Order: sequence, then C-alpha cells, then structure tokens
Amino acid sequence: MCLKRCGMPAAMTTGKGEEKTMRPHYFAHRLGAHMPSFVVGWIMGRIGRKLRLDSVQRSYLSELFAAMQRTQAFMADIYKDRHGLIAEILAEPELDREKVLQLLIVPERAYRDQLPPLVDVYGRFHDSLSTDQRNRLVQYLRKCA
Repeated sequence: MCLKRCGMPAAMTTGKGEEKTMRPHYFAHRLGAHMPSFVVGWIMGRIGRKLRLDSVQRSYLSELFAAMQRTQAFMADIYKDRHGLIAEILAEPELDREKVLQLLIVPERAYRDQLPPLVDVYGRFHDSLSTDQRNRLVQYLRKCA
C-alpha cells in the first residue's frame, strides 16, 4: 500500500510477474497529488494533450478548470466544520434527526447552486470540440473510469 495510505499499491506486478515500484505515484504525493485541484489540473492537462486543442479550446478548458476549482473550494469551505457538527450530534443522548437532515441538506443545496455556472462553462468547451475530439474525449474518460 502507498505510504500515504491513499489506497494505491506501492508496487504493481507486470504481465511477466515482475514487481515494479510506482515511482510516479510517490512523486505525485510530493506535489500534493491527493489535493483535488492537483488531480483535476493533471486530468485537464492530459485532456488538452490527448485532444490536440487549439488556443480557443485551451482557453475554454482553462476556464472550465478554474470553475471546477472555485466549486471545489466552495464545497470544501462548507464541509470544513462538518466534523465538529457530527461530534455534537453524536455526543447528545438522543439523536436529533432534524440536525442530521440539515447537515445533509445544506451542502446539497449549496452544490446545486454551484452547478449552473459550471455547466455553462462546460457547455462552451463542449461546443468548441469537433466530433473527432468529442469521441476521443469519451474514449479517454471511459479508459480512466
């Protein structure tokens, strides 16, 4: 297992039965790989290279990346006090179901408010892609999933 306990194996077995150390994975940890913005940025860079985007498409992709970062930062801000709230709820002798519902509903509503601008930005990027680029994007995302 990864020394940072992220769930990734420390080594992988090749088809020939040899173990290979996952050095790029460790290097990525030093760069903060498990921070959401790093991961999203890395994926966006890969998408840009795979699709061979022109300058306008790259600007749309950068705009999409910035919108995703804003959404992630907004959601992280909402969730920052969540552990304290959960501890308060668990410390009470009886479960306050209304508090639990509020704890679950507030982030959902906030996320829904963040979606329309994100979808608009993605729409501009999507509309700028050719059919071939869209097909390559679908293939890449299926391969990554």
